[in-house]
Amino acid sequence: VPYVLLVLDRPLSIRWWLVYGAAFVLGLLPNLHLLLSAPKRNSWGDTTSWTGFVRHFLRQEYGMLQLSPQANAETETMVERTSEYLSEMLATGMGPPPILGAAVALIGAIAMFSARSRLVLSPARALLAALVFYLVVFHSLANLPLSKPMPREVHRRFWIQPHLVVCVAFGAGVHRVRSVLPRWQWCTVLLAYLSMTYSGRIRQAH
Repeated sequence: VPYVLLVLDRPLSIRWWLVYGAAFVLGLLPNLHLLLSAPKRNSWGDTTSWTGFVRHFLRQEYGMLQLSPQANAETETMVERTSEYLSEMLATGMGPPPILGAAVALIGAIAMFSARSRLVLSPARALLAALVFYLVVFHSLANLPLSKPMPREVHRRFWIQPHLVVCVAFGAGVHRVRSVLPRWQWCTVLLAYLSMTYSGRIRQAH
């Protein structure tokens, strides 16, 4: 959010500060459900009081962005976790063959950063900054061992956010490829990619 505000063409007026501030507060309102509803059995955190709610909201039992309340000697380093994420993204998010999906996403990223329009370039920079910040900070603080199946699945849920940025780049890459290929070639490439993806999913299911 601060980065987006910095790249605006002109400063926001008081009116828009109030509008965006109200939208931010509205986005937090679903958390009031934790305070108003009775805690369920086996759920963690005491949300029956404001003190317990604030403690739960700030994750003080676990630690901000930490997934376990206890230090674990088996956890990986930030570089190892980031490497695991990249491997996971290529294996599950890019479709077979992974190198093709990664190439399309790279083409999309290059297209966004080479755009002359500020309306494209500024969001591209913001997305890249968000991706790098998330991967570095989260993988520095997350403390579940990825070598064990259950903790790994818990950790994997938090890879959805960076996946969204990669999907934006992939979509931009698809648009770029479509713009430079004749229609019949584009349809051939699209059908070939979809058939490879579908057959790959069938093989994974069996």
